[in-house]
Amino acid sequence: MIPALEDLIEFLRIFPGIGEKSARRMAFYLLKLPPEKLDKFASSIMAVKSISKCPRCGMFTQDELCEYCRSPHREPSTICVVEEVRDVEAIEQTGIFKGLYHILGGHISPVDGIFLPDLNISSLFKRIDDSVQEIIIATNPTLEGEATANYLTEQLRSYPVKISRLATGLPIGGDLSILSSITVRNSLQNRKDQ
Repeated sequence: MIPALEDLIEFLRIFPGIGEKSARRMAFYLLKLPPEKLDKFASSIMAVKSISKCPRCGMFTQDELCEYCRSPHREPSTICVVEEVRDVEAIEQTGIFKGLYHILGGHISPVDGIFLPDLNISSLFKRIDDSVQEIIIATNPTLEGEATANYLTEQLRSYPVKISRLATGLPIGGDLSILSSITVRNSLQNRKDQ
């Protein structure tokens, strides 16, 4: 096989969920594209080099600060702490939250070799000043997410801010018999009066 094609296939295999066959299909598809589309594809990949993390919150940006941190329309009194950038996208799609974000870059997971120093936690504490009134902990409802949320809650108790957590519980259309015990437990603990 042509070395350039082999290199491309190997590179494509680094993506999550892409095995040998999928990488080959993608590589051969790219070979069918006209040169101008290949050039555009290559330039968009090269543009990724210009993306960095916002020094304030950890969001991806091509500017000094991300779009949320530099926006005058965001409410700086509330910071929503999430695990990953994709979590911000999920919250933004609701159109409800107008505060700022803080991206941890993962969750505590000793099994996976992810410990407190590996996460963007210390910069969160540096962001808390007199203007911050509430920290919303929006980690995922997994064992690791819960452990991370518990750690953050304990550390934040020494700050004069309201600490809240996203409600967790039963999904619409869920079936109690197939849900995890954590989900059912959270549903019972977070029940509300009708």
